[in-house]
Amino acid sequence: MKIREATVLDLEQLFTLEEECFEHPFKKEDILRELSENPVAKYFVGVEGDELVGFVNFWITFDSATINQICVTKSRRKCGFGGVLMNYALKIAKDNECEFMTLEVRKSSIAAIALYEKCGFTLVTTKPQYYENGEDALYYVKGLI
Repeated sequence: MKIREATVLDLEQLFTLEEECFEHPFKKEDILRELSENPVAKYFVGVEGDELVGFVNFWITFDSATINQICVTKSRRKCGFGGVLMNYALKIAKDNECEFMTLEVRKSSIAAIALYEKCGFTLVTTKPQYYENGEDALYYVKGLI
């Protein structure tokens, strides 16, 4: 898998992955805004041949970074792609002098939690009823310095 910065030309494939991976996917216009208008957004895609197989979207603000989304197409899960994307995001954040990276994850997202913990994130707190369906969010942090 090669990783490159996402562009507006990836919009359709990004939206397809959104719908496949998330219960409440971003709308196309939200993805487009992240790609073209948000100055703190970083969007990277994992590609095999012509196929977009995953992406990571995060924000860098001052000395910190926040993972917004990471996903891998169902047919490529459990192949290490999520870890590759996460490690790439961590490298970019560190290269941009971020001191730490944070994320929230649904308490029920067992596979995502395993990935984050494998990548060195530490559970800090639980945010009760964080999601629209009342599910709790787990808040994780990883130091980068």
